[in-house]
Amino acid sequence: AHGLGLGCCWVKLCQDDKVLEILGVPSTYYNAGVLAIGYPDESPKQRPRLPLETLVFRNRYGQH
Repeated sequence: AHGLGLGCCWVKLCQDDKVLEILGVPSTYYNAGVLAIGYPDESPKQRPRLPLETLVFRNRYGQH
């Protein structure tokens, strides 16, 4: 998709039940999020990645 100039953004919606109802999704499913895809107005510069040890913990939050 990126090669075609498309961008995407992961979105977590607050009114999950309403979204499922609008989309006609059975109540046995839940909405984990929505991936919005489209052509961006601008191309932001890539930001440096955070070190893995600031994002991933072992067994408990803050434990490496």
